[in-house]
Amino acid sequence: MGMTSGKGAPENKESWWWNEEVQGMVKLKKVAWKKWDISGREEDRLEYQRAKKNAKRAVAVAKAKAIEEGYRDIENGEGERRLLRIAKAKDRESKDVTVIKQIKDKEGNVLQDHNHI
Repeated sequence: MGMTSGKGAPENKESWWWNEEVQGMVKLKKVAWKKWDISGREEDRLEYQRAKKNAKRAVAVAKAKAIEEGYRDIENGEGERRLLRIAKAKDRESKDVTVIKQIKDKEGNVLQDHNHI
């Protein structure tokens, strides 16, 4: 049996800029990494570095293009609702939970009704 790291999936992962070109480049990078990891050869390491550089460039281009399209939508008035929705979501994410609507009584029963609390 293998051991897991326990890290889990990354949180706050953004993918609004992701496209097929980026996915293809990242897949090539992953294949190059596995090949280098197995062989340990210098030419495989160089191939992985090239693939990593190309994937990084593809991500930067895709993000820049998506941001430019977003600004264009806002300027045209089309993306105004989407911008407000994003702002509301960011505001909700930044707030701490300060109100607990359930507590336990002396017997250990959970009280959820506002009148019993």
